[in-house]
Amino acid sequence: MTSKEKIYAQILETRNAIDRLNGKEPRYDIDKCLRTNYAQTHTRAELNAELGIAQSCLRNARHKKAIEKWYGTPAGIAYREEREAKIKNLRREVLNTHRDTTSDVHRFIYQHLGKQWRVRVIGERAMTIELLNKDGKSQFGYDIELYYGHETRDPDKFEISCSSVGGYDPTQDSSRLDYFIGLTTLSKYDVATELKNLLKSFSDYCYRQGNEIYRLENELENPPYNG
Repeated sequence: MTSKEKIYAQILETRNAIDRLNGKEPRYDIDKCLRTNYAQTHTRAELNAELGIAQSCLRNARHKKAIEKWYGTPAGIAYREEREAKIKNLRREVLNTHRDTTSDVHRFIYQHLGKQWRVRVIGERAMTIELLNKDGKSQFGYDIELYYGHETRDPDKFEISCSSVGGYDPTQDSSRLDYFIGLTTLSKYDVATELKNLLKSFSDYCYRQGNEIYRLENELENPPYNG
């Protein structure tokens, strides 16, 4: 067996070990595979790289199995339940805060822009409001987007983006005037500042809660088992 064939055999043995660890039948007949020209058609560097990947996958599989085994112990069960409960509570708190913030923003828009305006969607990083037509339905090109998401480079970010659908006849289309009045009102310093504070408070809260959820999920993926 040549040196490259030995490396190739190690690759196959490692892959079969992964299969056995996962409760599967090994996929590779090593003797049969060695009779192919695979090893000869690859450089030693390529084979070593492939072996390194296979060995890394095996370590990860063993790590995963060790974690699964530990989670079956009383200590593991308690550890998982505690963190899963915390994550569930955090997500429920975020949903409740989103509901409350949505209500607050609806009232704000109604107070400052009027009943013909509606919040289409509000999220952690952006919000869209729209001017409804006379039938109370959405109309293309009559929305305003606000961006306030927590940004590492600019944590104070707050931007308004308005639509533009070309020219119009002001003697025939008064809704465009209503749109610009709404945009102007929203752009007033005191109105914009109040809305910014409301939305940034929500965004920052989601950012903090998201980081805590991420930390707990990372603890679940990497528990302090002895392995």
